[in-house]
Amino acid sequence: MNRSRAAVTVALAALAVTAPSAHAAPSLTAGSGGTYSFGKDRAVVAGNAWSVTGATRSATGGRVIVRLYRGANVVQVARPKLGRGGRFAANFRIKAAGPLTVEVVRAAGGGAAAARASKFRVFVVDPSKRSGSSMSFLQRRLAAMGYWPSLSGRYDYRTRWAIMAYRKVNGMPRNFSLNRAIYLRVARGAGRFVPRYGATGRNRVEADLSRQVYVLITAKGKVYKTVPTSSGKPSTPSDIGRFRFWLKRPGTNAKGMVNSVFYNGGEALHGYPDVPTYPASSGCMRTPTTYSFAIMRWVKLGDRVDVYR
Repeated sequence: MNRSRAAVTVALAALAVTAPSAHAAPSLTAGSGGTYSFGKDRAVVAGNAWSVTGATRSATGGRVIVRLYRGANVVQVARPKLGRGGRFAANFRIKAAGPLTVEVVRAAGGGAAAARASKFRVFVVDPSKRSGSSMSFLQRRLAAMGYWPSLSGRYDYRTRWAIMAYRKVNGMPRNFSLNRAIYLRVARGAGRFVPRYGATGRNRVEADLSRQVYVLITAKGKVYKTVPTSSGKPSTPSDIGRFRFWLKRPGTNAKGMVNSVFYNGGEALHGYPDVPTYPASSGCMRTPTTYSFAIMRWVKLGDRVDVYR
């Protein structure tokens, strides 16, 4: 596993009594095994080494204390030595999965007053877990990337379909398997869908038939949700082109189509009990039924849908 670096935005108060000066912010860095950053979250893999580093250059002497909290309980404390320029590094290795709060403080000494850094959060994740805080972390990562899991903390129905969509987007075998490699890719924010077209000032849909997904895209061109689909089979293929949604049909019709949104005549986005990993429909784009009502509500009549390979 490659090492990675994750910057943590925290600020230490100026420490010198007579002449406060600038100082470096602490940062969370990779030890052996990897540290991942994504937005404001940071994650380390259970059992791997990682470190909290930083500097305070406003005075000599004094000491830095780094505490790790799980809830209100302190689980580890480090008192790293200050090196040249006031730099320090506190090394940790945590085996139990779950969220931690990191606190960095400077004790008074060497002509400097005591100071406290902003706290930040680190998730200790175990890729082998299929429930609990590690799964909750994965689900939040997937959701932030535009996939559509639940936030249940379990590897449930919606989360399995989110992994299917992730696999399709990234050219992986089309199944529901969640392995360590996928977990760690998701943890570092890799593998999101990149739209072919930019912002249009109105919500729209892109359907990539080669990867068997379609994507709900906001007016600003951002991916909202990535949906696994089964498009038209070879004998009744889905048409390629740019269309507009023109009709909504909530509920289930005589053909078993659930919460349908029509475009291009009789073709539609709709829920269906059977959504294979390959093209199998009569021209429509089947969707796992669990998503269909939300999709129907999100799409507005007149919105654009781009269908391509």
